[in-house]
Amino acid sequence: RIRESRTLLQIAAIGTVADVMDLSGENRAIVALGISDLRNSENIGLRALMETAGCSADMTSAHIAYRIGPRINAAGRMDAAGTVVKLFEAEDYPTARNLAETLDSLNRQRQAVQQEITDSALREAVDSSNRHFVVVSGEAWHRGVLGLAASRVADRLNRPAIA
Repeated sequence: RIRESRTLLQIAAIGTVADVMDLSGENRAIVALGISDLRNSENIGLRALMETAGCSADMTSAHIAYRIGPRINAAGRMDAAGTVVKLFEAEDYPTARNLAETLDSLNRQRQAVQQEITDSALREAVDSSNRHFVVVSGEAWHRGVLGLAASRVADRLNRPAIA
């Protein structure tokens, strides 16, 4: 039971940081305890993911935000969320390592698809240079990364964007 509770605390810390939640009160405590506990995680899947993501023993919230979180979120964005559950439930290291590498691959795919959609959206947005906001669309655009691509377009054009 204690082992499961520690794993849940670690996963809660990852979710809190990855979802950019306010880090005050209970959230701060969850993240602080969860990150310090991640360094010695007994969850084989978490250990494999940290290794695959290139995280050092000195885990920080930056590791979660830029290495762990994107790999976990990529699975959902690329329609393979079950991979994360299998990873956290893995009972042997080879299986966990294989699943962590799958998440790494899904994240690279997500990055490529996101870049492709962003580039296409920016080309389409040229016609709306005199508007206060941008609305772009594409038939084959992957719905899992539309929000991320719209955010990039908004940043680049310095105005709200909807994809």
